[in-house]
Amino acid sequence: MARSSAQRQPTAAGSRNAATIYHHMEVPIDTQYQDATGRPRRIQESGDVVRELL
Repeated sequence: MARSSAQRQPTAAGSRNAATIYHHMEVPIDTQYQDATGRPRRIQESGDVVRELL
């Protein structure tokens, strides 16, 4: 039986879910915002899109 990309890639499930949602909403994963201290933060630090769900 072939393993899905979710089984092959040891990434936190929350990161994968967030990346998939951002992709579906057409939000670039490298989008940045400023936190409360004014420092730039990426909306997604890690994780890949779950292609099997698209």
